[in-house]
Amino acid sequence: MIKKTKATMHRGSPRVWLQGAPEMTAAGFTAKARYSITYNADNITLIIAADGKRGVSDCARGAVLDIGGKKLRAYNFTGGVNWQFMQNKIVITQGVKL
Repeated sequence: MIKKTKATMHRGSPRVWLQGAPEMTAAGFTAKARYSITYNADNITLIIAADGKRGVSDCARGAVLDIGGKKLRAYNFTGGVNWQFMQNKIVITQGVKL
């Protein structure tokens, strides 16, 4: 399953985030879940890991994945953000601008 969103900018770097998406929680990314992140040449991969350095935030509107920073400058999110959901894994890719 793929969900499409838009990227925003924060302090000069792209920011991709997802809040309260049922696809996200079905993939195992529930509030306070720990995960690891890998920045690949063509995607960003999030994998649920008990010893993960990052965590899914808990907000009144639901679980939140919020990824930003200088490492995201390597990707072109002007065409949007594609979130592909699998069990215990999310792959983030650049959308295609039409």
